[in-house]
Parts: sequence; structure tokens; C-alpha cells
Amino acid sequence: MYLREKKTGSSYAPTNLFGQPLLVSLPKSTTVASLYEALLVRMARYVTRPEPEDEWWRPPPKTETGPESMEQGGSSEESPSSETEPAKTRTVPDDDDMLSDEEEEVGPVKLFSLHLVNSYGNAQIEPIDSTADESSVSLNAKNYLSLDWHPRAKSKFFEEKKAEDFNQDDSWHGKATPKKQEHIKQLFLTFDIFSMNFHCRLSILVSV
Repeated sequence: MYLREKKTGSSYAPTNLFGQPLLVSLPKSTTVASLYEALLVRMARYVTRPEPEDEWWRPPPKTETGPESMEQGGSSEESPSSETEPAKTRTVPDDDDMLSDEEEEVGPVKLFSLHLVNSYGNAQIEPIDSTADESSVSLNAKNYLSLDWHPRAKSKFFEEKKAEDFNQDDSWHGKATPKKQEHIKQLFLTFDIFSMNFHCRLSILVSV
């Protein structure tokens, strides 16, 4: 399973890979809704689910404030209304966060859409209709899934630091506990004894 982020306004590379690929155990046949739920459960450690009333996919308004007064003709006198007239504001959409008319979405919106991709995760093979919850999906061991995250969903609900955290066994740093060291010795001894017995039996068979 690959994680990708959708990019707006780019036709050359519409998605970016991020995070670490994951192995996920899934049934061979399932529905879109069950598949979406299973993937959320798999990522529960670092993915927060939105509240039902949270319309997170809508771009936040941006407030622009104009100047309160302007000097004209080199005069140092301020306009009589400059002290009493409130600052003019207007709401404009954020250009970096604005979706095109074709991409305007009506909620509720899923955090990510699903696609079957190649083994590198960089080429789409077949899309899965993420809006058809009861639609059936057939999978096999050779399938690679891509989760294409909505940009706002990734920034708000995906915790990258937690996703990158993992635990290393002490033996990775050469700090195995005495109990583990004894277990390793027993394994080597068992292997040596097995190897000696095998060679002895093989020698007997050859001599016969």
C-alpha cells in the first residue's frame, strides 16, 4: 500500500509519494466502504478521524485588510474620516489552496481515494470508485493499492512524525539481554549438534 498526495494545478505529476509503504492483510473480496474502514484502522496510530460535522475539505477564507488612510499631494494632513472610518476588509480564497471549478467537492468527502497501481506506486492501473460504498472490490496478493490523500486531509489528519516512529530491538544495537544471548547460544549449539549428526549419518551411508 502506497500513500500519495494529490497536487492541484499540475498535469505532469498529479500526485506525490510520501510516508512509508505498508503491508496490509485484506480479504480477497470486500466492499469499498469496508476497504476504506480497514485502511483507516491500519493507520489508526497516526491518522485522526474527522468529526462528523467537520467540513474540512472546504478552503478557509482569507481576510485582506486595506489601509485606513492615504496621503495625497504631499499634504501631511489626514482625511477627516480617517480616524472614524473602519478598515475595509474583504474575503478572498487562498490561491495556493484553491481547487479549480472541476475539482469542487460536495461533502462529506473521504480523506483519500483508492487506486490500483504498479509495484512502484507511480503509475495508475485502475481507479476504484471511492464514492460507491457498496460496490465490490476484488483483490489478490499481487495487487498494490494507492491511497491518494486530499491535500487538506493530509495536513490536518495525518501525523507524519508518528508515522515515521518505530521501535528497534536492542539486538539491532548489539545490546541483547543475557536471556536473549543464552537463547542465541542454544540455537547455535543445536545447529552444530544437528550438523554433526547429519554428517555422521551421511558418512555411514556412503561407507555402506
